[in-house]
Amino acid sequence: MEWSKLLSTKRLSGKEATHRNEFDDDYKRIVTSPSFRRLQDKTQVFPLERLDFIHTRLTHSLEVAMVARSLAKEIVILLQEEVEKKQDSSKAEMIARQEDVLKIVECASLVHDLGNPPYGHFGEDIIRQWFKKNLPSLLKERSDVAEEFLASPYVYDFYRFEGNAQSLRIVSKLHDFKGEFDGLDLTAATLNTILKYTYPSSHKKTEEIASKKVGYFFAEEKAFKTITEITGAGTSRHPLTFILEAADDIAYLVADMEDAIGKGVISFRDVREFLLENLSTDAYSAPHSVHTREVLTTIDEKVFSVNRFFVDLRDKLIDGARHNFVNHYDEIMAGTFNQDLFKNSWAEDLYVILRKLSEERIYDNKGILRLEIAGYTTLTYLLDSFVPSLVSYDTNRQLDYVELKKIGIISESQKRSYHYFAEGKSEVEKLYLRLLLATDFISGMTDSYAHDLYLILSGNEI
Repeated sequence: MEWSKLLSTKRLSGKEATHRNEFDDDYKRIVTSPSFRRLQDKTQVFPLERLDFIHTRLTHSLEVAMVARSLAKEIVILLQEEVEKKQDSSKAEMIARQEDVLKIVECASLVHDLGNPPYGHFGEDIIRQWFKKNLPSLLKERSDVAEEFLASPYVYDFYRFEGNAQSLRIVSKLHDFKGEFDGLDLTAATLNTILKYTYPSSHKKTEEIASKKVGYFFAEEKAFKTITEITGAGTSRHPLTFILEAADDIAYLVADMEDAIGKGVISFRDVREFLLENLSTDAYSAPHSVHTREVLTTIDEKVFSVNRFFVDLRDKLIDGARHNFVNHYDEIMAGTFNQDLFKNSWAEDLYVILRKLSEERIYDNKGILRLEIAGYTTLTYLLDSFVPSLVSYDTNRQLDYVELKKIGIISESQKRSYHYFAEGKSEVEKLYLRLLLATDFISGMTDSYAHDLYLILSGNEI
């Protein structure tokens, strides 16, 4: 892969560049978009949280952007040191384009979670399980297309629904600017960077890092191929995607711990004891773990000191990731690097233990589980309410009064998108697009909107 292509300013629409810096324009398009604003009321870890210090998807995305810029800058500094010792044209080009690199990872960080449904990753599971359970029986009334549809690869977009793929769908298609449905029409470089996974929903999962989850839906297959053809990445990860992924991990590992402490789910004393018990004492293989242990043995629990500890954790994780990127630079550029930036790094042990802390002491908290169950009730009800109506929408079957009212609730922009892409398509393809309309509608909701709509439609609040 070559940076001249990887940092392409071309857009899917084919429109000519009109700005001095196209990546600055990407940034403007993102922060002024409705999808970005909706992140302020979408769950990071704690659903329907009203405490103002708890992270939402919006504040999480802002922190990811901050960490990504810092990590990318630190990588460039290390590369500069290497190039001073031994000339390397590829590394030199990344250094020369560092301002573009920083802006791209910032933009990608801001949009990487746009496709997440209400109630976080639990919301993704709810959507997947609902379609697996209900879609075959739901399509019985469409006997003319049911068998063909259920045998098609389209079903995997719903059985394996993924927020990452929905993010690409939003930024490449769903925004209705002048009726052209180019999405935000971001540069190929920014779009490629958000593609953590590079295979469609029908692709069998493997241990290859780019195929662990769904990368794109069939509706965006053409967009995916166009993006990766422009950048030259193909089915390999874009090099900057590794930076985005590491920044995402760093941001949530630290922030989730901060939120849990703030809510009283866990105390800092509990955190300290857990880390001291689990972190390695081997200064050679795990120097950052040893450093963290040293900090923990001297820190007091004053707010300032605790906050400084979180800053220190971020710095140590960034340091491990930046060295791993530089050490494996050639593999990353060749598309053969098949692990995250923490694997076999100085910070690997610290990273693994922080994940263990979150999984064992935070995510299984009873308060979170209760709210997730409430989220299950809400999203299941909404899927039960809207998907059957949309199966019959734009068909020969006459919708009843209530079904028409439900269709009327759905965003006009989303319905225009359906009709735009359904023009001239077969009945099977139209059914697929109507089901996508359902997931577009449900996944695009904020937590509060989903909750309030459920209360109104169920008769619990009028």
